Amino acid sequence: MGGQSVKIKRILKRVFQVLALVLFFLLSAVVFFLMAGRYRLYRSGESAGQTPHALSGEEAAWPKEVTWQGTSYRYREDMLTFLLMGIDKNEEVQPSESGIDGGQADGMFLVALDPHSGRISIISIPRDTMADIDYYDENGEFMIRAPGQITLQHGYGDGAELSCERSVRAVSELFYGLPIHGYFAVNMGVIYQLNNAVGGVDITPLETIVDEAWGIDIREGVPMHMNGDEAYYYLRIRDVDVPESAVGRLERQKQYLTAFLEAAAKAADRDLWFPIRCYRNLSRWYVTDLTVDQVAYLASQIGRYRFDEAEMYTLQGERYRADYEQFYADPQALYELILQIYYEAG
Repeated sequence: MGGQSVKIKRILKRVFQVLALVLFFLLSAVVFFLMAGRYRLYRSGESAGQTPHALSGEEAAWPKEVTWQGTSYRYREDMLTFLLMGIDKNEEVQPSESGIDGGQADGMFLVALDPHSGRISIISIPRDTMADIDYYDENGEFMIRAPGQITLQHGYGDGAELSCERSVRAVSELFYGLPIHGYFAVNMGVIYQLNNAVGGVDITPLETIVDEAWGIDIREGVPMHMNGDEAYYYLRIRDVDVPESAVGRLERQKQYLTAFLEAAAKAADRDLWFPIRCYRNLSRWYVTDLTVDQVAYLASQIGRYRFDEAEMYTLQGERYRADYEQFYADPQALYELILQIYYEAG
């Protein structure tokens, strides 16, 4: 019996050694997967071109150090920036056959992550912000680069990757060559699913929106837990006959995005794989250049970040209405906003 007991112990020891080895390789694979995502994220942000120095007419690679009004600033290393876009299409993403029907980006937000402070900053870009955009004909042939509403740039493309890449370029140039590490463009018809995926969103509405036919009863100042239909109306509806109605809608979108991020963060805290499931299950509704390993890396880091409404910014500038509404970002205010978010004094 003693010899059999020793043999069993040896077998069990061998089994545990094999299990430990398997666990080690599994953990190593997960770590490698996440680190690969991190590496690819930062590589995607490498760029050159106009920078904050463009304010003085110069061009150079994105600077690590700048001087502004007698103060030296140093770039916050490892910053990550993503462009989020809400596209005015209700159906699933389908590449456009025309070069001018990619859909307008009615909502545009830059999301900046600072891994050192754990701070999330969001910059909302008015849809009618004037910027240099590339115009194409129906066959996709380039015609001219000229000023236009930045929302239009997404429309000049395929409604998928090409449209997003052109929008990223337009936004980056507007921000003096800011490195953008990824984009996420979602057709607005998926709002129902996104809202419900996080269990609904708590909002104190900024405006009253009522549609008896669709059962929508949103009252200004009355707190509510929004379902998918209510969220869709709250984010989409505006009266195009009312001047600057897009401004009010942008404020609603900013408010909702803040509440949605809070709800999504809680969902991710409860379930690490929540972002991955959304990434997979809703893939027909969005376009992104973020890969699964990049999303997994971001999901693994989300617990270290915090978001405060004070970190939600809107471009400052002047608004005009001629044949169409035009918003001109104040160059100095934009420059100083970049310094505030992406640089630190000293």
